[in-house]
Amino acid sequence: MNIENLETFLLLANNHSFGKTAEMQHIVQSTVSARITELERYYGKRLFIRSNRQVSLSQEGLLFLPYAQRMVELIRESQNRIEATDFYKTYLSVGSLDMVWRHTLGDVAEQFLRQNPEVALRVITSYSDDVTQLLIDKTIDIGLLATAPRNTRFSVSPVIEDEIIFAASPKLAISQENSVSVSDLRELPLIYSDLSRDFSLWVEKNLHQSHHFRIKIDIVSLMIPFLLRGVGPGFIIKSLVQNELDSGQLVAIPVRCETPLPPWIIYAAFEKGNQNADTIHRFLSLFPPVSSQSKNVAKIH
Repeated sequence: MNIENLETFLLLANNHSFGKTAEMQHIVQSTVSARITELERYYGKRLFIRSNRQVSLSQEGLLFLPYAQRMVELIRESQNRIEATDFYKTYLSVGSLDMVWRHTLGDVAEQFLRQNPEVALRVITSYSDDVTQLLIDKTIDIGLLATAPRNTRFSVSPVIEDEIIFAASPKLAISQENSVSVSDLRELPLIYSDLSRDFSLWVEKNLHQSHHFRIKIDIVSLMIPFLLRGVGPGFIIKSLVQNELDSGQLVAIPVRCETPLPPWIIYAAFEKGNQNADTIHRFLSLFPPVSSQSKNVAKIH
C-alpha cells in the first residue's frame, strides 16, 4: 500500500468520477482503476460500487474512509518532519481552531519564529474533533482546543481567555437596550456559532434545545459580516470584534441571566513525554497569562 493509492481513493470518494480523479492527478483513467483495484485486492473487499453513471463508496469503503484520511495525514506529516531536518534543527506542528489563529495564534507564531530561527513550524487549522484526533495520532505536537481533553496521556493547560459578549449592529432596535433578558433572547433572530462546550451548555440551559437560530455558522469569524449588516444579533468573542465595538459598528449588550455567560477558554494539550517538550514549552510561554480561575476550570475538565 502506498500514499498514491490512498490519495486516489480519497479523490474518487469525493468526486465519484474516475475521469475527474485521473484529471486531477494528471494520470490516465486506467491508472486510477489499477490503484483502486490494488487497494481492494489488499483488503479483499470492494471499496466502491461502480455503475455506468456513478461511482459511490461501498459499506466497506465508508468504513475505510476515515482511516485512509488519517494514513495520508500521517505519511505527509512524517515527510514534512524528515525533510525539515535538512534545513532546521527542530520541527514543531500545531493544530488549532480557525478562530484561535485569528485571535492569538498568528501573533504567537510570528514571535516564536523570530525568536527560534532553528525551528520549522507547521500550523493546521481544523475543527475541534479533527484537531483532537491529530493529537491522538501524534500527527501534531500541540492541540489548541475549546474543550480540554480528558485523556491522561496529555498535559493540558489554559492558554487563552476572553469574554463572550452579546453584540448587535446599531441598525437593530435591540442595540438601543441597556440590557437583554433570556426571555428577550428567545424571541430574537440570533446568529449562532458554537464557541465552546461550556457556551453550548449555557445556550441549551437558557434558550432550550428547541430554539431555532436564524443562521448557524461553524466558523466564528464568518459571523462578523452578518452582525455588521444587521442580519441579526449574536454571541461572539469580544476581542474578535474589538475594532468594530470601538468604532461603533457593533454594540455590546449586557445579558441578564441567573447563570452568567462562561468565559471563552482555549486549552493547549500535548503528549506527556513528547521529545519536543522543550520547544513546546518555549512556544506556549509566549501566550499571555490567564487568570487563576481559568486554571481551576482546567483542573475540573
